[in-house]
Amino acid sequence: MLLAFEEAFWPKRMSELVCSDGPVTLYWPTSYATDGPPVLIAYATGPRAAALSAAGQEGAIEIVLSDLERLYPGVRPRRVFSDARVIDWTTDGNALGGYTFLPPSAVGARADLAAASTGALFWAGSETGWQPVADTVEAAYLSGLRAAREASAWLRNTSGL
Repeated sequence: MLLAFEEAFWPKRMSELVCSDGPVTLYWPTSYATDGPPVLIAYATGPRAAALSAAGQEGAIEIVLSDLERLYPGVRPRRVFSDARVIDWTTDGNALGGYTFLPPSAVGARADLAAASTGALFWAGSETGWQPVADTVEAAYLSGLRAAREASAWLRNTSGL
């Protein structure tokens, strides 16, 4: 789940918050590696992911906001909450419960996908980035920002803007 806030309420240097209990396995800010908007990623696995999936989109958002209030007592994260996007891999027929995998013979594919510009085709996703950690939601998010910048530059150069 991606949770957008009007302002960050978590510690500035937090790279991730691993939870031993509660509905979320770990949280991490997407702005840890950038000066981007205050967004937290809530990541759940196994039974936790199944429970959030069963709650539905609005229920899952409510559960996660309640968990953040438990983890940051007195801060009231709800007052600065602005939006959320729930990605439910357990119900995605293409993902089949997972967000990434490495098929046989794919060693080196990341370097090929991250190669210099191929024209009007811009690659993004966890397989195209390895900073800060390969095959993570954060790497996918940052690669999307990079691909958007590349597409914007290409459009400006080809349309004469």
